[in-house]
Amino acid sequence: MPSAGPPKTPADLASHDCIFGPGLFGRTTWSFTRNGAETSVDVRGRITTDSGPGVFASVLAGLGIAMTSPVMAGPEIEAGALVPVLKSYKLAPVEVYAVFPAGPRPSTKVRALVDFLAEELR
Repeated sequence: MPSAGPPKTPADLASHDCIFGPGLFGRTTWSFTRNGAETSVDVRGRITTDSGPGVFASVLAGLGIAMTSPVMAGPEIEAGALVPVLKSYKLAPVEVYAVFPAGPRPSTKVRALVDFLAEELR
């Protein structure tokens, strides 16, 4: 972390470089909720990548803070390579789409995966 130290509130992100990964291109406002109240903060950064591994490589190199899910960062957090910040805040929900080619009904395997994801990501 830079001399500003780890952020304690979303507003503290203004004094950090942030890393923009897949799904965040051009999105310089990050939104959080805590105790039912939403907070949005304008963030800045010099790194934008379309790759999840690129985000992690940038964070691990000390180039900034990234917004990611605990599922994606879990192994690095468990290994002590990454430290979660703003844990008392939740990220604003994002939309996730499962897509497959148009045409006949998807296979039972594809349908099972889509149903599983729909249930798990609620």
